[in-house]
Amino acid sequence: MDKVAKICDVQPWGARITCPHREEDELRSWFFTGRKGIAASLDTFSAYLVNHDENKQAVAVDALRRIVNNLDPKSFELAGDAPAVIDPEVWNRYLAAAQKVDNPRLFIAQDSSLAVLAALARQEPMVFRMLEAHPATRLRAIPHQMRFSRLRAFDFVKKLAAAGAAAGDLALTQACLSSVSRMPGMTPEEQKVLCPWAAEVFQMAPAHLWTSVAKIYKTCPLEVLDPLVSHLEKEWLPEVAVAGEVAVVGDLLRARCAPDQVLKPAPVCVRLRKLVADIMNSSKTRPEVRKVCEGILPK
Repeated sequence: MDKVAKICDVQPWGARITCPHREEDELRSWFFTGRKGIAASLDTFSAYLVNHDENKQAVAVDALRRIVNNLDPKSFELAGDAPAVIDPEVWNRYLAAAQKVDNPRLFIAQDSSLAVLAALARQEPMVFRMLEAHPATRLRAIPHQMRFSRLRAFDFVKKLAAAGAAAGDLALTQACLSSVSRMPGMTPEEQKVLCPWAAEVFQMAPAHLWTSVAKIYKTCPLEVLDPLVSHLEKEWLPEVAVAGEVAVVGDLLRARCAPDQVLKPAPVCVRLRKLVADIMNSSKTRPEVRKVCEGILPK
């Protein structure tokens, strides 16, 4: 980290490191090729945050973020009764060190690190309590939380989603929905909990939340899709449709309806395809939106 701090352009207020020959990637390569493991490495980063100035703190924050963002949940045992990957004492030292970062932009850049490392240490309650005083960082940390915490973090996420909807803070509710949609390989047990919840959240503000809910529905039973499709049939007009929304519907079709394209299609899949077709064929649709539609529907 000293090498990176010396030869690279370090911008703490932008939380960015730019090196002449991508030396910033060497830290990530060192970690993944050295097989040291996140648990054994974390104290190194904690000490660096505590003992160095803002520029070197930026190097540590950036390096740890790159490492954490490339961790694969499948590499860890995340079941509810599995032991913590990171010792709680190691986590406590990291959390104390993270709070030594005074630069607001640099503090926010610890978002994914705080979420994922708390999950690996089984310390979700602690990190959620700490982040209550840092709403901007919490907003960015939440989408990373359930990838590793799974249902352990759901009670926290559920409460925050409801609070966001009640206060009109839809960005907070959307962050909570994103936390669920980013979970890889949702199990049937998780589906039983999360799919009905997503349907409830959708009803809080359908016009603003439907794309976030649709991303969760990619792993949910077809029967939960009906209220979403009914909403789109009434409100999703060709002249207001945007390419990103159409892409979300396309992903949903590919995930839940692809097996029905040749055999007897599920009614909700027929309705979804008709929605896309109506937008594609409308004279009011923008060219870039029509192009996305054409990539979704079978030739």
